[in-house]
Amino acid sequence: MEFLTFAVLCKTVFIAMSGWIAFKVFGRVYLAKKKLHVDYEDSMGGNLLASTMMYMMPKKLMIKGMAPKSRPLDVFEVLQKDPYSIKEIEEGRVWIISYTLGGGDPAEGKAFGMGNDEETYKKALRAARLKGDEYVEQLEKDWKLWKDYFEIDPKLGLSGEYCRKQTSDLMMVVVKLKSDDILLYCPVVVHNGTTLDSFLKELGTVKYIVIGSSFHTNYLPATTKRFPDAIVIGTTPAEIKLNAVSALKRNKLDFDLLQKDQLQDICSILKKEGVTLHFSEHEVMTNSVFLVAYNTACEVDLLYGHHDGCSCGYRHSFCDSIATFHPEDYAMRIFGLLMMNQPASPNGFLASYRFAAMDPTSTMSLISYPSPAPDGSSCKELAIFLRDILKLEFQQVACVHSHLQNAEDFRKSIDVAWNWLDNRSLIES
Repeated sequence: MEFLTFAVLCKTVFIAMSGWIAFKVFGRVYLAKKKLHVDYEDSMGGNLLASTMMYMMPKKLMIKGMAPKSRPLDVFEVLQKDPYSIKEIEEGRVWIISYTLGGGDPAEGKAFGMGNDEETYKKALRAARLKGDEYVEQLEKDWKLWKDYFEIDPKLGLSGEYCRKQTSDLMMVVVKLKSDDILLYCPVVVHNGTTLDSFLKELGTVKYIVIGSSFHTNYLPATTKRFPDAIVIGTTPAEIKLNAVSALKRNKLDFDLLQKDQLQDICSILKKEGVTLHFSEHEVMTNSVFLVAYNTACEVDLLYGHHDGCSCGYRHSFCDSIATFHPEDYAMRIFGLLMMNQPASPNGFLASYRFAAMDPTSTMSLISYPSPAPDGSSCKELAIFLRDILKLEFQQVACVHSHLQNAEDFRKSIDVAWNWLDNRSLIES
């Protein structure tokens, strides 16, 4: 009887403690913070255990866990092909570099809703049906390739098989400054003996490395090692990740854009070189850096889907001007159905996790750095920033994920993707 009484007491204490922890953890998240004003599907929502663990874990420790300990192999390493295509987009001043890399471990995407299970398939099918019969028919073909990709032994995959089964293109931008030095925006790995290796050696000295997004750090350890004297510009999350793998020579960024005085200093320095740099702390997920060099703007992680009238035709982008379903692009199409298209994304132009990152009550906001303002004002502030950069003078935009856009297409695509921030157009006369 005494044992049963003790057991009941323990159970009561456990329930009470659990309730207290739940209140402390989720009370702060859901009661003291304002939920996003837009309805969206949170791919990380509903997992109480994961949310609790993430809330209790220090943010810097979570970011450190995303350090670039490895990177996907590219076609140079696996297939002995030159992975670069170099295109001059401003004569003697700006070049866009296309880099072909292989896929990564697909299991890493499961936490974000990119699995290969039946439930995920049903979500993709739901989105495909909204787009039309041809998308439903294509999904059946794509899903088979997607399942086959998941069947690859990760050991074989990471040693080259992923690259043989799936490739994609990523862009970096090279800018020749007024001083004749070089600035690299979102650099990729540079292999010895390749066209990019020769091109950079002939062009001049790499003086600046701009980390355009805190989620684009995979190639930076190789880049900072190759150009150890270059001035590295980025934000705190990138610094945490790179220090975790000893990739910063001075153990810190030379300029952290989240420090207002450092932002002002580097903006003043680069302006003399023909470059203006634009950054807002309210872009809390990727810390995207917008840069204008001469008549070309450089962008990463702001542009996802393209506006309905876009005619860029770039195959690896989410643009309706692409009329042909290339079989090898199956992973990108599945990503689009699961993350980009309705109903997952409320507007069909922006990945659903970007809405979650701006939502102070979401699990995704726990890894945003800095966190979105509890009162929801980060949305308004980001809208103001986007309007400001869209007013800047530039003729074209070099996009890390969408190659080259003319200024008009870029402005329209940013508007349809982000005007939900304050329910007003971002393109103002």
